[in-house]
Amino acid sequence: MNRVLLAVILLNALFSCDTERNIPLPESTVFTKFYGADGEQTGVDLVVTPDNAIVMVGNSTLPGKLQMIYVVKVDFNGHVIWENMIGQADKNNTVKDIELHPDGRLIIAGETEMSVGNRDVFVKILNGSGAELDSIRYGLNRYVLQGDEEVNSISIITQGPAARLGYIVSGSTTDIPFNAAKPNDTKDGLILRFTDNPLNILPNPDWISKGEDDSEDIVVRAIQETANDYYFFGYTNTNRGGSRDFKYWVFSLNDGGGETNNGIELGAINEDEKLKVVLNVDTSDPFDRGFLLGGIAIDNAGNKRSYFVKLKRTLPFNEPSAPSPADALQVYGFPLGTDGSDKMGGFYNSFNNDFLILATQNLSLDLLQDFSLFKLNREVDTIWGPYAFGGESVDEAGNVIQLPDGTLYMVGTMTVGARNGLKKMALLKLNSEGKLWR
Repeated sequence: MNRVLLAVILLNALFSCDTERNIPLPESTVFTKFYGADGEQTGVDLVVTPDNAIVMVGNSTLPGKLQMIYVVKVDFNGHVIWENMIGQADKNNTVKDIELHPDGRLIIAGETEMSVGNRDVFVKILNGSGAELDSIRYGLNRYVLQGDEEVNSISIITQGPAARLGYIVSGSTTDIPFNAAKPNDTKDGLILRFTDNPLNILPNPDWISKGEDDSEDIVVRAIQETANDYYFFGYTNTNRGGSRDFKYWVFSLNDGGGETNNGIELGAINEDEKLKVVLNVDTSDPFDRGFLLGGIAIDNAGNKRSYFVKLKRTLPFNEPSAPSPADALQVYGFPLGTDGSDKMGGFYNSFNNDFLILATQNLSLDLLQDFSLFKLNREVDTIWGPYAFGGESVDEAGNVIQLPDGTLYMVGTMTVGARNGLKKMALLKLNSEGKLWR
């Protein structure tokens, strides 16, 4: 395995809480830069804006304060243009996703912890200058006093025949009816739909949650296929075939929230496949047009490896089990260790019809974590990587993007100041081959 040790190791020995603004770094075609104020800041996701800049989101904990959502816009050389802290100051706030609206607005989704075990969905809309345009906080309490909602992503959707344009927040909720005969029914998949302008909940009870039978169900992402068709991708441990392992889970709804199939589950026996990345392979080539699902496969000993499923656009929902080889390509990838987080991000490059995957790996005996970056072709074979990036402590992957000129940017969290240092949002600019040099 190739390993790229960053200048982070040197910086760890010299600095404890420095940021991009006070670490003198020369202009370069590649770099590693850190962002945030005092305290700790993590890096979760990023988007490229129409004015040739990058907006990153993460979480920030200042000394003596609760956790806020940190948003920072930088140019392609990593210089700060503006930064903002958002969220409810007397609550812990966590960001999970940022999406760029076609009109240039920034759509940010996460959770606000209203009390222990009670998180509400939080959505904030900013303009390209960082000004706040609209926001909403929404929690479920249909069946329990305080449901716990966990967000995975937000999807931008267009006008449909039954409902207005807006957004779908995907995740999970504990707001489910109690049934003593179903002790494994602990979470349902969240499919919460919001209108746009104003940002509000869609008054349709079918657009709230969906679950399988007696299981823990999580929705990772929604993708709108047509004005009246929506695909949902997640994972579930429903007892199908005598196994309660987590399997990839795919189902579809129409614009009114009605189920249009009985869903499918994918995965191997006797291990958990937890979905982390859903990439929309929106190409004109009918052979490749579809979806790439990526995640973490965990065996009974706790060993982790990457796992990918490439699905055709027309999914075979009528089949009672996994699609045939003609419909799905399933590939096991690189080992990721036995400890650490299950974080993974990904990017589909429509220009080259290939994929970038960024994961958190832990392969060392001293239980350190690094970023693991690799590139896959249309057949889900390795083009290059995995390359490991990190210092001498715990680092965690966020997400990765690629510009049309081939330049890569990845965001994540690196610990600055050796093992007992502070977590900082890190932005890495790499060449087209995933290397930290020209």
